[in-house]
Amino acid sequence: SLGVFPPGRIRSHLDRRQLCFSVHAHLLPYLEEVPVYNAINFEAGADTGLENSTARERMLAVFLCPSDTHFSIQGRDAVHDYNMNTGTEYGVVRCDGIFFENSSLRMRDIADGSSRTVAMSETFQSDFNPMNDVILTPGNDNKTTAPPLTDYETQCFVTNNRITDRGSRWMYAAPGHSMYNHRRPPNDPGVDCRGGLPHHIALNALADNLTLDVAARSKHPGGVHALFCDGSVRFVGSSIDRAVWRALGSRNGQEPVSGAEF
Repeated sequence: SLGVFPPGRIRSHLDRRQLCFSVHAHLLPYLEEVPVYNAINFEAGADTGLENSTARERMLAVFLCPSDTHFSIQGRDAVHDYNMNTGTEYGVVRCDGIFFENSSLRMRDIADGSSRTVAMSETFQSDFNPMNDVILTPGNDNKTTAPPLTDYETQCFVTNNRITDRGSRWMYAAPGHSMYNHRRPPNDPGVDCRGGLPHHIALNALADNLTLDVAARSKHPGGVHALFCDGSVRFVGSSIDRAVWRALGSRNGQEPVSGAEF
């Protein structure tokens, strides 16, 4: 045992070589998927390229929810339904969740308690409904210009540019692909939003801007399943109080949370 949670997002901080592997890739040996793990070249990019196409295109039952549809939406790349919690902040670096950029948390780092902190929850894949895509910050062309997300209310509108690949590429650490946070409750009616660039070929300046406000979502009526850091899985209602949901999203906020609240 390594004694730490896997990193939420591997980033090299080298221009055009950010790598971008998710926690999902590191969990494979513990999910009886050693051959898929062995097919991954962790020195190449996670999101595109032939080096990792075998693993990237592998649909894995352990990452799929029966309530969702499961068709490829980016070439032959696999889709999935379970995202990692980055916390309650917009950024993906040094944030207060469990999985973030180059993270290496130990159980002792979860000051709020492992039974009161969410590690992962659900998502569903894009289905050609604009409200189910991920909105980009104003002016973000997903290529060379990518402002950070700093204020959801003034930046995130369904009329912005958007990406139609929510739930695609389980091995790729990016908002909407495999990252969500606890800023808004499960199945929030508002759009989900991303700033910056997550791509493995991104320049450092644009990768530094990587930010998100992406809610947990499912096609179950009434809420989402959440995997807590103690290994338990609980169903959390969409009507949960926002403050309680945020408390469950942070590892060290010292917020009092009762089991009766979720």
